[in-house]
Amino acid sequence: MINKFSKRIILAPNFLKFIFLIKYLVLLFFISTATFLIIPKFFDYKKDLIFINNQLINLYSIDIKKNHDVLYKVFPTPRLIIKNKLLIIGDNSEISHGNIILNLRLKDIYQIKNFKIDKVVIIKSNLTLSLNDYKNLLRIINSLEKKLIFKNLKLLINDKQNKLITIDNFNLLNEDVKKINFSGIYLGNKFSGKYLKKLDKNLLNFKINDLGISSKIIFTKKSNLETTEGKIKIK
Repeated sequence: MINKFSKRIILAPNFLKFIFLIKYLVLLFFISTATFLIIPKFFDYKKDLIFINNQLINLYSIDIKKNHDVLYKVFPTPRLIIKNKLLIIGDNSEISHGNIILNLRLKDIYQIKNFKIDKVVIIKSNLTLSLNDYKNLLRIINSLEKKLIFKNLKLLINDKQNKLITIDNFNLLNEDVKKINFSGIYLGNKFSGKYLKKLDKNLLNFKINDLGISSKIIFTKKSNLETTEGKIKIK
């Protein structure tokens, strides 16, 4: 009995040392990770804007036209936020104000020259295009191989100086090259839709939620969002 009791007394300090070591390692890991993520807040990412803009042009046909502030944010994930003043999509589609968000992988934080853009998020901006330019914008979105997300945009379609259509809270997400989701509010009515690209045909499902109206457009093989030709079903 005495031997068993003495063994327990000897093991207790070793166990406490082990617990202390684990706490120390966890604390060291937390401090190291926090330092790694926070230090880039003091970097000047604005000097890398030309490099970033070249990627946006090549991958998304998005061209930053005016000087912008570039901020680094840690939460919820490491990212760059470009304060947008004016950028052009395609030839003449203008996006003003709001923010552009680019997510960073951990390895890109300190080596921005190795940064490869695979998703662009544009939020709380004004998207203005003419009646003649909307097909060009559709062509760009339809051909994207990378993710593009619009969140809470105001979409303005003009004919010269006259406003024809204003869509509030416009959202768009191309989940992959075969699916595009969109939604918004037009004349106080919420609508949503989904464009699906398949091997034999393309489909467009469209709903005006507040009015209970839904439709499905089945495009022919040679038709798409730019050149509409096919069948439509309305419920």
